[in-house]
Amino acid sequence: MTAPPAAPDFGSNVVVFRASMQASEIQAKIDAVYAAQRKEFGSERSALLFAPGDYKIDIPVGFYTQVLGLGASPDEVRITGNLHSDATLPNNNATCTFWKTVEGLNVAPTG
Repeated sequence: MTAPPAAPDFGSNVVVFRASMQASEIQAKIDAVYAAQRKEFGSERSALLFAPGDYKIDIPVGFYTQVLGLGASPDEVRITGNLHSDATLPNNNATCTFWKTVEGLNVAPTG
């Protein structure tokens, strides 16, 4: 018999979420990543990966952040909440809200 494969280790900057996780746990990790990614020329890089399922969360996307649904189609990862990239520079300057990626998921906005 062979041992089951170990979960892949993508490093500390990659977080894989599963729908079975508590929404509060997911939200706390997202908020921590966002707090670190608010610097336009910071050295942090993060990827937030979502396994197929339903999530009720708010996803602010900071600089150098990728948010990725891992389903075979975007309809397999369903976010009920908000996904947003806010103007984080002085005077609500939104001209530098790039170096961010969101793909492969379905968002049903609330509020």
